[in-house]
Amino acid sequence: MTDIRIPKFNSNDDAYVLDDWLVEDGQRVDEGETVALIETSKAVVELDSPAPGVVRRCLAPRDTCAVGDLIAELYATESAYERARDAAADQASAPPRPAAPADRPTLTRGAGELADRHGLGEAELAALGKKVVRRADIEALLARRAPAPAPSAAATDGGSVAELSPAQRAVGATVSESHRTIPSAYVVIKTTVDRALEHAAELCSSRDVLVGLPELLVMAVASLRERFPYCFATMADERTVVLHDSADVGVTIDTGNGLYIAAVHRAETRSCEDIAHLLMEFRLRSVRQNFRGEDLTGSNVVVSLHNESDVVLARPIVFPGHTCAVVLAGVLDEVVLDGNGVPATRKVVHIGLSYDHRVINGREATDFLRAVKDALEAPETLTSAQGAQEQDEEPAR
Repeated sequence: MTDIRIPKFNSNDDAYVLDDWLVEDGQRVDEGETVALIETSKAVVELDSPAPGVVRRCLAPRDTCAVGDLIAELYATESAYERARDAAADQASAPPRPAAPADRPTLTRGAGELADRHGLGEAELAALGKKVVRRADIEALLARRAPAPAPSAAATDGGSVAELSPAQRAVGATVSESHRTIPSAYVVIKTTVDRALEHAAELCSSRDVLVGLPELLVMAVASLRERFPYCFATMADERTVVLHDSADVGVTIDTGNGLYIAAVHRAETRSCEDIAHLLMEFRLRSVRQNFRGEDLTGSNVVVSLHNESDVVLARPIVFPGHTCAVVLAGVLDEVVLDGNGVPATRKVVHIGLSYDHRVINGREATDFLRAVKDALEAPETLTSAQGAQEQDEEPAR
């Protein structure tokens, strides 16, 4: 028998909701087959079977589950499944045992922070009668304890009150945590991108793949890990950081269903085509709301895309667990004088870097951005070097 348990899908949640089953009780599945949809604070993700077998479901749709909880069992044969099913039915029909003293329930990260902030005691938490307590449960408890004041007349004059979506509340919690814990600084550099845009167009034509500045920027950032290891680090405590051995670049994805940070793992080893296909897959998953757990975890630097037309500047937060975030603004036309004093136009973007000033200083941040600028202003070297690296690694795969 093999257990199907809830993994940790992201660093923000300790508990999730079993959104729906995709297989029936007693159905045989293959290893890697998607069996359930799990709702996190950021997305609905797919949960795959760790082995082949016959599924015995242990939870119902919309049940809350904590990290590590058993949600199903896999049996090698139908007869083994039937014995387990019948034993579970017998146990369910047996007289209930006297209730044991309630243990402290599992609190999600948001619930724990809110409970600590308001000094909620063990008895109050246990009285909720929940195995897993979410932030909404704490908010409801506090509302009963001391009802929140209604919005002022000035705030609602001429309008109505609307509740933020769970995805936006999750973004808000991350932003608040970043501002509370990370003393960030910011630097921005102007980069000429005529050659980068031309090179991207050539790649689109010759390799039949959709490439733009975001894909080239992911490559440029990933190529700098060995030169700037602290830009890809995780702060362990006030004196030490963890230096990672790969560039796992998170990219902001927002198609109108909430903001997601999807990770391009080991981006320094990927070709331009591979990155382009992966970013397109992330955009489609955002539209369909079917991200997988691994899509949203494991990044150690972020590329924040604000490259809509006419966006001059944007300043991203530094996400908890990271030391910096790179931001790409929109492409602008700039008038310059050529060598003969004749006006000409060129295309430029502003690329910014928010950085944790406890780990990175201004000079290193500026040098990092200059290296990104150099890579984008010589894009042929960037993509050819990536392709050569991929060919060198191919026999070892």
